[in-house]
Amino acid sequence: MKKLVLVGLLVALCLIVVTPNVQKYLAIRDYYALSQQQGLVAGTTHSIKHIAFTQANLLEIRLNDEIKSMVNETLLVDDILFSMQWRMALGFEVDEIEQINSWYQSDVAARIKQAEGALESDTFQIKLAQYIESTKQQNVSEEKLLAVSHFLSRTRMVERYAHAVLLALKEITIAQLITVDNMSRLQAQRIVNQKASGWLATIKPQLSKHLHYRYMYLYQPFSPGEIAQFGHHYLTGHGQKELLRYYGALNQALISWGENLAQEIIAKRG
Repeated sequence: MKKLVLVGLLVALCLIVVTPNVQKYLAIRDYYALSQQQGLVAGTTHSIKHIAFTQANLLEIRLNDEIKSMVNETLLVDDILFSMQWRMALGFEVDEIEQINSWYQSDVAARIKQAEGALESDTFQIKLAQYIESTKQQNVSEEKLLAVSHFLSRTRMVERYAHAVLLALKEITIAQLITVDNMSRLQAQRIVNQKASGWLATIKPQLSKHLHYRYMYLYQPFSPGEIAQFGHHYLTGHGQKELLRYYGALNQALISWGENLAQEIIAKRG
């Protein structure tokens, strides 16, 4: 992941050269703090890794221990976060970032984003599993479930998240083919791309269920009205651009990670 970090550092340095870009860098830094991006990216990265491994098993892609170990060692939250931060910074004007930051400081947004910070906790997955188990014993509020469903729909989160998981699964499978079958990255990509659409169809249902549970758990303290108010931001021009830039940056970070992973494997192979 050294190359990924070095590229990020170079771009960050370029941003700091000119005064307006210093303002942009500071604004995007504030954005990452206010929007709980550390927690959100941590939750995203861990979930992508977990779901990609699960899907690999379901699709009978037999990952060897070396590949699993390399993925766990290289698909790191800090690297993905850093890569996303500078990519998002390049896609916004200062006033746009500042307006989004101002919204994140509003009452409902600030409280919901603070709740989403729980994604960063090492115990989050355990607590989520306990919550899921508890829902089997008691009925979930239909009104709250509907509010969460509308939120996921407004943000197109299942679709966008599914593409990120697919990218990770593709890169992991490419790494497997390079290692086990001694293929070049290009050969492995061709094989994987032929199968990708079928994989996506299996990923979406599992991911939809996972995200519904995740946000039902995170948004327990909030009323359906507050969830709807929060979700409305993502129907605005700034909110839609934020989502577009966020998932675009995430996808590019995953592609860069995959390229570096393949290079490391090929270098080890000699």
